[in-house]
Parts: sequence; structure tokens; C-alpha cells
Amino acid sequence: MESNRRHTCGFTLIETIMSILIVGGLFVAALTVYHGSKIRQIMISEEAISNFLAESLLEEILSQSYSEVNSVGSSAGESVSRIAFDSIDDYAGYVEKPVKTRSGEAIDGYVNWKREVTVTYLNPADIQKSQTKDAGLKKVTVSVFSGQREKASVSTIVSSHYQMLGIQ
Repeated sequence: MESNRRHTCGFTLIETIMSILIVGGLFVAALTVYHGSKIRQIMISEEAISNFLAESLLEEILSQSYSEVNSVGSSAGESVSRIAFDSIDDYAGYVEKPVKTRSGEAIDGYVNWKREVTVTYLNPADIQKSQTKDAGLKKVTVSVFSGQREKASVSTIVSSHYQMLGIQ
């Protein structure tokens, strides 16, 4: 007796197409996650570099004497290169692009990066307020930019008494 039953071996066309669509969807999802993680990795790397660039310049500034005169800005006759800077005031308004070493040599890979320094005199009675004359407190801020975007900014307050104690 012959049976009308069909023996099916393998997959139908619809099953094959559905499995291809499922695998394709999973592949797209995996690529999206990978792309997102790569972008986040770049952002974390730039953040670490920015913080390092800001903190290293701030350390350099803090290694200088508190003041040589009572005005913020480079002293007359001092060059734009940081090698000649000998006080915190000399760094006021300092801007460098690209990022450079203290001797003025550009650091490879940082052509589109910029560092800016502000030095502000603070009122000892209220450190939230700035003033035009030095009363023994300065706020030093170093900001780092990549392109037009600020990536990092570090600040510290320096006291003239800190240096008098020989702590610096």
C-alpha cells in the first residue's frame, strides 16, 4: 500500500529566509553595540588625556614662586615661552595651541588641542569674589580644549602664606 505522505528533508524557503532575517538582526545589534563601545572608548581616552594635560600644566604653575610683582600677567621683558616664566602671575592669560612642552616644542598628536590659563585674585573674606589687587590668594585655572570643545578644566587656590611656610 502506497502512502500519500511526503517525507520532508531540510528546511523550507520560508524557514531559511526567517533564519537569515534573525541572524541579520542579531548581527546589526552586535555592530551597534560595538560601535557604541568604540565611541565611548574614544571619549574616555580623550578625557584621560585632557585631565593629564591640564593637571601637568597646573603642577608646573604651582612649582613657580607665588609672585614677583603685584600684577597678573607676564612681566615686562619675559618671553612667551614658558621656560622663562618664574612666577604664577606669568601664566595669567597664557594660551597655547598646539600643546607644547615647557621649552616650547609642540607635542606630536596634539595639533588641534589648546590649553588656557587664568589667574584670578580672590578676596580672602569671600573666595567666591575676585578682585583686582593681590590680597594673598589666587585661583589658578587650566582649561584644555580639543577642537572647539572644552574637555577638562582644573582649578586650585594658592595662598602667599603657603609659599612662606616653604611647603611649595
